[in-house]
Amino acid sequence: MLVSLLFLLANLHTSTPPPASLIETKHSGNVCSAGAPDFRESQRCRRTDQAEFAADPQSYFLWRSDKGAVVWLGRAEQESRLAFDASEAALISLRVRQASPDPTKQQTTLTLKSLSGAVWIVPFTPEKLQQLRLLALPAGQFELIIRTPGYPTTVRRGLDARRGKVLDVPPINIEHLPTITGVVHDDHTGEPIPGAEIRSGDISTFSDSGGRFSLNNFSTAPEISLVASATNYASQEIIVHSGRKAVAPQQFLLTRGGSLRFIVQHECVDDCAATARLFMRREMAIFSDPWRLVAQKSGAGKNIDYGFDALVEGRYAVVVEGQSPLQRSVSYLTLGRDEKKEQAIRLNDIRLKGVVTLGDQPLAKANLTLSTDEELWSGDVHTDANGEYAVKLWQGGTWVLTIDVLTERKPFFSIRNLNDDADQSWDIAIPTRAITGRVFDRRTNEAIVGAEVVDHVVPRTPGKILSTTDQDGRFRLPMLSAGTHTIRVQSEGFVSREPINVRLTEADAQREVPIALDRAMRVFFRVVNAADEPAPNITVYDWVGALGLENRAPYWSDAWGLVSVPIIQGEQKQIYLMDQSGSFSVALADSATKTSAETPIKITLPPPVAALTIIATTKSGPAAGMRFLVRFDGRFLPPRIWDLVTGPLSPEALTGQDGRLTIPSLPVGTYEFWPYHTVDELQYLFTSVYTRPPTRVVLSPGPNAIKIDVDGAH
Repeated sequence: MLVSLLFLLANLHTSTPPPASLIETKHSGNVCSAGAPDFRESQRCRRTDQAEFAADPQSYFLWRSDKGAVVWLGRAEQESRLAFDASEAALISLRVRQASPDPTKQQTTLTLKSLSGAVWIVPFTPEKLQQLRLLALPAGQFELIIRTPGYPTTVRRGLDARRGKVLDVPPINIEHLPTITGVVHDDHTGEPIPGAEIRSGDISTFSDSGGRFSLNNFSTAPEISLVASATNYASQEIIVHSGRKAVAPQQFLLTRGGSLRFIVQHECVDDCAATARLFMRREMAIFSDPWRLVAQKSGAGKNIDYGFDALVEGRYAVVVEGQSPLQRSVSYLTLGRDEKKEQAIRLNDIRLKGVVTLGDQPLAKANLTLSTDEELWSGDVHTDANGEYAVKLWQGGTWVLTIDVLTERKPFFSIRNLNDDADQSWDIAIPTRAITGRVFDRRTNEAIVGAEVVDHVVPRTPGKILSTTDQDGRFRLPMLSAGTHTIRVQSEGFVSREPINVRLTEADAQREVPIALDRAMRVFFRVVNAADEPAPNITVYDWVGALGLENRAPYWSDAWGLVSVPIIQGEQKQIYLMDQSGSFSVALADSATKTSAETPIKITLPPPVAALTIIATTKSGPAAGMRFLVRFDGRFLPPRIWDLVTGPLSPEALTGQDGRLTIPSLPVGTYEFWPYHTVDELQYLFTSVYTRPPTRVVLSPGPNAIKIDVDGAH
């Protein structure tokens, strides 16, 4: 939750400590010690008669009562005897219910992320989690995350735990993830494919005689990968948004596939062995690796022939790997449906050497990570005692380098174009200059915790240097080159200020820059579900760009359903609220409306009880790759908001090769659709939408379908 809101809510959800839970601190329990606040593999555990024990110095501890109702977390700076004191600890009251927990599984983790950066990870059995009533821990502002295989990941934000007070979190009910069902067909004949394997991670099943399958979902991730494979067919991957209460049946259409052949030529004397790894691009906004490993083959010699068969259409990359960590050659190509392609790859030996210095001293024993495509591969080399390194390459082009510097929290970045010459030099001089400062509230002079401070203009680096302010509002941007640096600062609840230009000279070692921010006006909302219960973890977007195709980081409702949106004096703007279940709502934020954390505007999210399949067609057949401008109950949804509502993990909500787009859960109501392909068509739609009739459907609970004639719409 927003920092400003956390302070306003500090006394709204507190109560006197519940004696039924705290009495357990006077009884026996178990204490574990660890070098970090992650207790999943802690082995240093012992019995205690009560919440009192001798603590190991410089260690984190976890005390758990025998009945499981109380967990006490903390850190001991020195060797001492610790005794639980309710007036010194921050207390969080929790009640968690998991549907049909399996007491034999010990895979639940409760994670507490502090705004200051600390992350506590506590393991539970599902049974112990349901017994938990009280968490005692150092004061702070936390985000709570519960992960259990077979259940959706549960998040509660905006937990402002204060010393000597109990923060009462509303009950948390966690239901099972829905079973994933579907069917596997031959794309050419339409016949079902029996015996096809459908795999998601370590879980798999097989299709029956009718091509049908059912797969229990044990992933804690909101999105999972399903891969269907069958003998003499190309494998196909589908990404499923598993966090929804309803998951539409998945349809796999398998083809015989195409083939790729790579002939690798290398004038080598020794070290002639090489491995070719073939990856397929996932055209989806999945948070994990966008490339999926399809196959790999090894060989040796001056001419190696690699063949890959039964491949679906799409974008591919082949990475040829040698013995040296940087002997890599990457080639990209696109394969059409049932297409066969052949490509020659010639490997050239390149020797790269250089010296790494930090300031005016060589950086000895440093780890250098280099890559030409960080999404596909990276390799590590190390400097010697003199800061020197030497390594063999196979490919020139643009290389990205990161260097771990022990004195800094984040690595140093550099980028350079290397040609295909046999010998090249890349010396890296890491500067020791830094910009430091304090970010504070201009009116109160109080430190602003968690503000983002970014240097966007960093010569010879591939990105930006970012720092987040600590509990004192302090930040540090290290390893900066001489020159002008443009510093931007933003923090939730404050007006983003104009960029600050800071000039560093060759003689500068450190420049102190104090930064004052002005607090923004805020409109407060309380989000509830159809049963009038608080709706936590609702995403709220307040900006979509000029064409409605963009979004910036959302705001989130806290454990009590409260969320606040910053606004400028005299401003009105639409906000879009959505839940991963498929529910959404549109509201107006108006600076003229007087609200507060105690008197917020109430928004009720409708239940997502309808499913919709859109079937887009043309005169020649299915219309693949179609997008839609959507109006819901008379209000237009910006294209980016519709993308986010529909839930598929593609950057855009597109129809598939069969012309279909299925949304498994939506609120009931009237939906109107205008199809388009390109941004130019979308811009034209904006000027003609009121003169072009839409395709309209009124969704009722349960399955719904609509057919859209793309030719007629144009």
